Amino acid sequence: MDFISIVTPNHMHFPPAKAALEAGFHVLSDKPATLSLAEAKALADIVKKSGRLYGLTHNYTGYPMVKQAREMVHDGKLGKIRKVVVEYPQGWLATRIEASGQKQAEWRTDPKRSGAAGCIGDIGTHAENLAEYITGLQIKELAADITSFVEGRALDDDGNVLLRFDNGAKGVLHASQISVGEENNLNIRVYGEKGGLEWHQNEPNTLLVKWIDQPMQVYRTANGYLAKPPWPLAAHRPPTRKVTLRPLPTFTATSPPISARSWKATRRIPWCSTTRKSKTACVAWRSSRRWSTLPRTTQLGPRLTPSSPASYYGICTSLKAPSLQTVPSLFSGSAA
Repeated sequence: MDFISIVTPNHMHFPPAKAALEAGFHVLSDKPATLSLAEAKALADIVKKSGRLYGLTHNYTGYPMVKQAREMVHDGKLGKIRKVVVEYPQGWLATRIEASGQKQAEWRTDPKRSGAAGCIGDIGTHAENLAEYITGLQIKELAADITSFVEGRALDDDGNVLLRFDNGAKGVLHASQISVGEENNLNIRVYGEKGGLEWHQNEPNTLLVKWIDQPMQVYRTANGYLAKPPWPLAAHRPPTRKVTLRPLPTFTATSPPISARSWKATRRIPWCSTTRKSKTACVAWRSSRRWSTLPRTTQLGPRLTPSSPASYYGICTSLKAPSLQTVPSLFSGSAA
């Protein structure tokens, strides 16, 4: 086991994180890090003493168009940032469903399990994180109007916040869980001296870019004009233990389909998709922290169509297979 992932309600973040770090495991935790400031300070000391890695997830920063927006701001294409408007409206807590036994609503509206904040702590933090992540700015001052609209609710369910950033930019943050009809409508608009941009989580593969002297541009994912990382992603990976790669077995054109369960058990991924027309295969194998593709000589057999897609682990690489022959076994090696 390489690390611990914590995805429990808020009050159960600190105890398992503390136990894992003290036992020598890295920790990846859902936000918030802890239930209180006192626990957060204690956790910081534990991380420092343990020498282990601790990560806090804010998943919306992983979208390609969010990273594209960040790169454009970082490169100065919008000019100096003047205005940031970020919103996260939901409507699922418009009524007091926590009283009906709805499990998610029960703990998210309970101060003992959720913490001091309701809506602002639950989803407002995602809006704040998105604004700072894209702009590279930090919030310096704020003025907030926090409300509990639903009668009997102990924590806030709506918030409106005025923001001042460290470069002098101004902003507005709106988070709500009583906005009837809204599902998960996180969105952001950033305006600079030269242009602006707009992104919506409900349409995550689209980024709108607006210029002071040009027509609006629509950026879409999986296109060559998108920004490239300025450094190899591997440069940011921490040192890991060496792992011996397990070899894949040899397949032939008559090999039967393989069940998803058997591949999950061996932690390997077989052919994830085949089309006789394009003869495109998708193969990868997995060590604890490394993906590698089959050699370029890999070729495709017509019946290699198991039920376990590579998307089960979230990654695959396409290889062109010019003819129908056998797939060679992979070698065993080490990955740092």
